[in-house]
Amino acid sequence: AALALTGCAHLDHHAHHNIEADPARGVVPLTEDSTLVAVIQDVNDSGVAGTLFFTRMGEGIRVSGTVTGLDPNGKHGFHVHAYGDATNLDNGTSAGVHFNPFGHDHELAGSTDHHAMAHAGDFPNLEADANGTATVDFVAKAADLTFGPAAIIGRSIIIHEKEDVGDQPWGGAGGRIALAVIGLANPDSLPAAE
Repeated sequence: AALALTGCAHLDHHAHHNIEADPARGVVPLTEDSTLVAVIQDVNDSGVAGTLFFTRMGEGIRVSGTVTGLDPNGKHGFHVHAYGDATNLDNGTSAGVHFNPFGHDHELAGSTDHHAMAHAGDFPNLEADANGTATVDFVAKAADLTFGPAAIIGRSIIIHEKEDVGDQPWGGAGGRIALAVIGLANPDSLPAAE
């Protein structure tokens, strides 16, 4: 009987993967080219807000969007963290530590490209303008979207109060001022293609 039940579970598992996409019924399969979204929530009433999108671009992930409410003309550490958990918006610690599935050293990511041997969660600093707004547009090469050990779906973005200066183990960027859980984007809510 146990073998029969195991066999049924195995068949059900495969049947699940053969279900055709039907967004009207909420059947939206993940693919390697799914678009992800993260809506930023402020931590400890920091006033930071914004929306980020994650799309495949070549062998990396394009991260794009806008963040507001930052210190004018300031830099802020910006990383993927281990858990997609926003239960603690007093200090953001529910998101855990940097996402680092391969055990690499922390590395300060460049402004336009991302080194493949850094933490999968190491992103470039956000750079705010005189109005406290940061425009985000870069390619991350150490992370993936939806599949494999470096997949970021279901994890979170953390924005820090200070600049990431590249120190071990986390960049010395100080406290957490914003958190955003990374999830599957609704195609109807995506910005128009450039």
